[in-house]
Amino acid sequence: MRSLPRSLLRFWAGEPFSIAEMRKRLREAGWLGGYSLRSTKAMDLSLDRFAFVSRLIHAAGFSGWVLLIDEVELIGRYSLMQRAKSYAEIRRWVEGSKKYPPSPIISVLTSVDDFEGEVLIGKGDYNKIPQRLAAKDRLEEAMLSIDAIAGMKILGSRQSELQSPNDNELNVTYEAIRRIHGAAYNWDPPHVGGLERLGSNRMRQYVRAWINEWDLIRLDPTFIPQTTVTKVEIDYGEDGDLTQLFDLLEST
Repeated sequence: MRSLPRSLLRFWAGEPFSIAEMRKRLREAGWLGGYSLRSTKAMDLSLDRFAFVSRLIHAAGFSGWVLLIDEVELIGRYSLMQRAKSYAEIRRWVEGSKKYPPSPIISVLTSVDDFEGEVLIGKGDYNKIPQRLAAKDRLEEAMLSIDAIAGMKILGSRQSELQSPNDNELNVTYEAIRRIHGAAYNWDPPHVGGLERLGSNRMRQYVRAWINEWDLIRLDPTFIPQTTVTKVEIDYGEDGDLTQLFDLLEST
């Protein structure tokens, strides 16, 4: 049998915890009467875990916890109701929830530039989601609508566009990554051209190009790499696999 401290640690790491085992331990300690234990959905427990870990980080002397939520544009590939729930979650992560006391968490979201135009406006989410939820005429959907509208406004009006790096930032980053690559593979990476320095290129594109070219030269020192950029169009059509995954996670 796993020890109680280890079981608790594994629980906060995401593993399930036996209610029967917890009741047994509380009974042994004479504390069972002071607690009401019941099974809880994994999705609900996840919020408690984040709140706990953020407070643990704060208690350890740090200011708090910064969460980076990447590729928010994937919401555009969910069904309409799943998008509504996702927007509500965005509101909760950015602004907090009345159901949970304030936690030392700051959420930073990243998305593509055209998400509002392609999804919030293009798919009509600004109008369709409130209309769909209002048609159900239930309190739960009314509350979801409030949160979803707030989440859509966050994505539509509170984004800060990332600026392209200047030459000095690129030079400093290039040398830092060159040193890291050399230390990782115990070699002296040669200077590479990477991408042409254009205002439309992002930092991660430059970084990816440098690393790819060093990797290729390390494998074949005679190879002369040339990196080109191809624009990839984002597909906002509904994805059946993502829809099924969303439903599975929600039912867990």
